[in-house]
Amino acid sequence: MATAIDYKAMGRRIRAFRKEHGMTQAALAQSIGMSMSFIGHVERGTRNISIETLVKLSDTLDITLDMLVLGADPGVSGSPGTNYKMRLLNNVFRVLNDHSTEWLQDDGPEPKPKRKKRAKASPREGTPLAGGIEGEG
Repeated sequence: MATAIDYKAMGRRIRAFRKEHGMTQAALAQSIGMSMSFIGHVERGTRNISIETLVKLSDTLDITLDMLVLGADPGVSGSPGTNYKMRLLNNVFRVLNDHSTEWLQDDGPEPKPKRKKRAKASPREGTPLAGGIEGEG
């Protein structure tokens, strides 16, 4: 079953997230390489938008494509798309993904864990050293 895209609702979400980030239409347009007029049309739902532009908007506004297009939070079933904690978690994963190459580089062997020193065992009774020298006594 295909989900119909409500361009007017998507435009309202784009406007809300833009304002949440304190951006003007001009600043958003410049950051994604579009005209301010185009952003105005998108926010009103009177223009369709390419996948490439949606991805740029998603990155710029720090929201998932699901939130942007459908208003749905992919981590919470039945969510109306306003879950702050999931947006925060998506941002964490985005940062991890952006830096994964540098963090996962092989920097050489793993450091060996320090071994605990064991106390020397004392001789047990019944062993040759326990009672002193054999034959003494």
